[in-house]
Formats: sequence, C-alpha cells, structure tokens
Amino acid sequence: MTPQIENPEVVVREARRRSLLYFTQYAFNGLNGTNALRLNWHIETIAWHLEEVAAGRIKRLIINLPPRKLKSFVASAAFPAWLLGNDPRKKIIVLSYSQDLAHKHSNDFRRIIEGSRMRELFPALHISPKNTETEQTTSQGGFRLAASVSGSLTGRGADFIIIDDPIKAGSATLSEAERNNVNERFFNSIINRLDSQRDGAIVIVMQRLHVDDLCGHIIETENHGFTVLSIPAIADQDEVWRTGPLDHDVHRRSQGEAIQPEIEGVPELNRLRTQLGSGLFSAQYQQQPIPLEGSIIKRKWLRWYDDIPDRDNFDAVYQSWDTAAGGGQGNDYAVCTTWAVAGHNYYLLNVWRRRTDFPTLRREAVRLVKEWRPNIVLVEKADVGGPLVQELRRDQLPARIITIPPKGDKIARTDAVSALFEEGRVRFPKEAGWMNELLKELLAFPGSKHDDQVDSIVQFLRFIQTRQSDICFDPHTGKRERPRRDNRHSTRAREVTAVNDGVEPYRLHIPPNWG
Repeated sequence: MTPQIENPEVVVREARRRSLLYFTQYAFNGLNGTNALRLNWHIETIAWHLEEVAAGRIKRLIINLPPRKLKSFVASAAFPAWLLGNDPRKKIIVLSYSQDLAHKHSNDFRRIIEGSRMRELFPALHISPKNTETEQTTSQGGFRLAASVSGSLTGRGADFIIIDDPIKAGSATLSEAERNNVNERFFNSIINRLDSQRDGAIVIVMQRLHVDDLCGHIIETENHGFTVLSIPAIADQDEVWRTGPLDHDVHRRSQGEAIQPEIEGVPELNRLRTQLGSGLFSAQYQQQPIPLEGSIIKRKWLRWYDDIPDRDNFDAVYQSWDTAAGGGQGNDYAVCTTWAVAGHNYYLLNVWRRRTDFPTLRREAVRLVKEWRPNIVLVEKADVGGPLVQELRRDQLPARIITIPPKGDKIARTDAVSALFEEGRVRFPKEAGWMNELLKELLAFPGSKHDDQVDSIVQFLRFIQTRQSDICFDPHTGKRERPRRDNRHSTRAREVTAVNDGVEPYRLHIPPNWG
C-alpha cells in the first residue's frame, strides 16, 4: 500500500526550493499562465548542470544549444532567482551582447522575484524597493546586475558571472574584429570580476556561431577547465546525457533523433537546414561551426553529389583506415573512409569514426568490408594498424589489404593532394549525418583539434595518385578502357581485363557480381 503524504503541498514547495528544475517549471508557468512549460530532458540536464555550479562542484560551465530551447530563461532568469531565493547574499552579474538583450533577461528575472509565487517559496528573501531596470538587490546584500559585454564593470565583483549570448549572430559570422573584441574582453576583464577565483563560477550560454566565437576560443585553449554541455539539434551519434545526481538519472538519445521531436522534429529541422544553409545550421543548430573558407583545403573547391553513383559505373572501391585503439575521451579516433573510384573522380561513400578498443575495432573493420565490399583496404602502418592488418588477412576477407607507412609530415601530405580538391575530382555527399564534423575538421586543418578523418582521406588520395595506373582510363571520356586483344598475353593487360570483366585472379579483386 502506498503511504499517504500528510501535507503534499509542503513536499512540493520544498522540492521547488531544492530543485532548479521544479523551480524553473513553477516560475515559467507563473509568468505564462496556461502556456505551461513542457519539461524535456534537455531542460533537465541544463538544470542539473547549473545545480552543480550552485553547489560548487562545477566552477566553469559552457552551455551550447540551438535557438528557442529556453536556455536563456533557465540560466539567466530562473537560475539567478533560485540562487538568491536560497541565499539572498549571492552576487550575480549577467552579461549579454547588448544592453537591450540584457534588459530583456533582467525583466524576466524581475517578474519572477517580484511575483507572489516567489514570496511563497522564499519568505526570507526581501527585494530592495530601489531596484532599477539593470540591477535588483536584496536587503541581505545580494544582487543581480545586468550589463552588456562591452559595458563597464569597474568596482563590481560577483560570486557568479553568467554570460548569455556574448556576441550577436551576424557579428560572430562576419566580423573578426568583433569576435576578437569579445574574446579579449572575456580574458582581460570579465573573469577578473569574480570575488574569488577559487570559489567563483562562470557560466557561458549561447548557440555556436563561429569556430572562433567565445566558446570556440575557450575550448581550443589547453587546460581551459570548462565543463562543456553542447547539445546538437539532431544527434550525430548515440548519446547519453546526465539529468540528475543519481546513476540512473540519464537520458539516452539515438543517432538521428531531435531534441524535442513533438515540438520540432527532424523534418522541420531539415527544412531549416535548407533555408539557413548547411554552414549556419551546422553552427547554430548542431553546435559544430565550420570554417568559412578553409586553410589548405578551400571550401570553394568542394564538390557534391546527391545520390550514391550507380555501382555498375565504379572502377573500384577503397577503404582507408587511420587506426587508434582506446575508448577513453583522451584517445584518438579510429577512422575508416570508404571511396568509390569512377573515372578520374573519387566519391566519398561513408565515414566510420569512433573511439574504441581493439577487439571492437577489428569487428567493425570486418563488418565494414562485408557491408561495402571494397577491392582494396588501406591501413596506416602505425599504432594498431599492423595488428589490424594481420587480423584482417587471417579472416581471408574478399579484399586486398595493404599497409601504408606514413611518410613526411601531415601538412606536406595534405598539401600534396590539395590539387585533387581544386580540380573538383573529390566528391562529397550532400546529405550525411557525419558530414558536418568532417567538414569542420577538413577545412580547419591543420588548426583542427582532431585530424583523424583528414589522415584517412589523404592516405587514400595519395595512394590513388600513385596507383591510378592500376586502372586504365580513356583520357577523353574518363571511362575504363578495355585493352586491345593482341595485348591480352601481357601481365598489365590481364590485370586490366580482370578489372573490366571480373575474371580469374586479379589485382583489384572486383567480384564478378559486384553491385
């Protein structure tokens, strides 16, 4: 029999005092009447992370989410109100890119703390009658001060600094000077406003806008010390998000799933992708900004295809492995790119990328060979590449396994194949779940945080540059060329005939019924 709670109202009131999530729901419903807050896992994980900030277990926090996901209401309005309700002595500064936006967040906060619901939960909280539009103080000495990022904070210090939208979307995208100004002000001025560098907390809330926006600038700084809560609109991979203090307080999201499908599903998000363009969508909705131009590989060189080409027209299929083993966050990724060669063009068909242990790496390599049926598998002779080659050969897979010793530095290797991109011979799919992360790495190289995908791509392109003669082409049509009959006795002719006809043992090992 379920025990009866003597006074459920007391229990609910106490839950709202202790839990930022329940307080946020209570405050939102009080401001919006019948338009009640629909709790979702992403709000739960935001609230839990901010509770960790309040408890001092997280001192630096970045929150990156798409637009219209209530991140500003939770972090800039509800969280300061909840902090002051529980401890009216807290000092809070909230900064935004403009004074108008700072006023908007401040007004939401004022509506919460001046409402009757706040007095019900926190009767000890007393707000000064001399409040202004930008600052609300308590009789116990606490306050919430709103200002712009570029505004003066001379003489002001705080226990918590919340930076909500530090730069306007258009400015972050177009103005390097504006980005540099915000980044420099954060490091040179804002972080010094904490009363205690040891105990004070900084929270940054924004959608990603540019690879070198404030969050990007911080994340690329070694040992930056920030906990990063970055939630894409559509999951690029299977995800697990912490939503509370207990081990079972997690939300699992599958690859391809939207944050809140009942409000904004994948079809609606894909329409937004079309309207905004892949670059803006990748930054603002997927939290994966892509460099605008590119360093060694230029964006203007990239070519796209709509559908996977007809396999009957492929000359060969290759897989290229950049290996690594270890599933920890500090480990490198293992990457396998799958390519189709058709004439003088190279079509990227698939990218597999994961941090994993060696047994899983081996199983996945076997699976990818069976799924894509490559003629040649290239494996870099580094890290666990050697053992992987031995295992794949032992399995007697229907593909030729070749080890590739890395030669020269990565920048030189990439520069050597850049002409293939410039000539438009490297083709990428228009729609692929892994494409945004690949573009971010490819265009940012050599300044990208990771370069495993670049290594895999460059390895394939360097190999095909030197081994293109393994497949014979008509120089005018770019199609496979059948050798003359009177040359069929030669070794080269037998190899080319095998490529075209799929007969007898052959170098490229194209199955007769492939495709």
